[in-house]
Amino acid sequence: MASYRLTTADTNLILSDPRIYAELPTDLSFCPTQQIPDAFDVLDYELNKFEAPAGSQYGQFAVGVQTSKKETTRPIMSFRYKFEFNKSELAIARRNNYDMIVANLNVGMQHMNRQIAQLLIQGNVEQETILGMIDVGEDMNDATAIAADWEDAGGPIVYANASMAELLANEYPPPYHWILSWNLLPGMSALHNGAADLSSAQLIMKNYGVSGVSYMALGADVPLTTYPMPASGDDGYFISCAPSPSNFYLAQVTNGVEITLPQELDRDTNTYTAYMEWRGTPVFRGAASGTGLYITYENSVDLQT
Repeated sequence: MASYRLTTADTNLILSDPRIYAELPTDLSFCPTQQIPDAFDVLDYELNKFEAPAGSQYGQFAVGVQTSKKETTRPIMSFRYKFEFNKSELAIARRNNYDMIVANLNVGMQHMNRQIAQLLIQGNVEQETILGMIDVGEDMNDATAIAADWEDAGGPIVYANASMAELLANEYPPPYHWILSWNLLPGMSALHNGAADLSSAQLIMKNYGVSGVSYMALGADVPLTTYPMPASGDDGYFISCAPSPSNFYLAQVTNGVEITLPQELDRDTNTYTAYMEWRGTPVFRGAASGTGLYITYENSVDLQT
């Protein structure tokens, strides 16, 4: 069998050891998901509050109740990729132990996850009007918390206390989940005061009903880069929420991000084609009235003055 040795030109063509550009990871594991049949919209129904029952010693009184519900409609969004791979380029790549298809799909998945996270957090107004967490959530805007510097000892505790107080006032109990911009990580990791043996993160998760913390990149979108969290007028941004399918979830037509691997060669173009797709929408209880009181956020977190 004849051997084939890659030339320098071949190696440069396929970038045999590609460096995938750096991007901060995106964690959506806190968000419940629900499989739905394909459609253009998701209909969601929420029962309105009604009166308390009548009280009496012998049960002779009753309150007549006619229940009602609110209906909300949420458009379904599709995110799709189409990858085309040249047959000859794939063959050269295989000889050089480089799986070009997997490398491209990994980068595509990274982009997809950030785009889905942005849809969940910020919504979408370009293709369809879809509300996100900060559209339906409540701006915490707590004067005591905003006056605190995050990286001062005990700073994150002030925000945790204000966040928990607001969610409890809205009658949503723990467990809570925090979504923090990455620049808030050092303050969470530091000891919460000079004499303590617990970090702010440990103390918050122990005493403030926070069962999990996720970190996400924030900023204004630029070409080739999507930011899940919006740029903050100050230094940092955080969202506190009570994650439950009865409060909010990602409705998915696809089973997560679905990948269709290339099967047949297109002989006209000498290429294989692969597809990647996510189809769904975030669903928020109470979005019909514009407010999901199980979400509170703060976009004015000062690291240091």
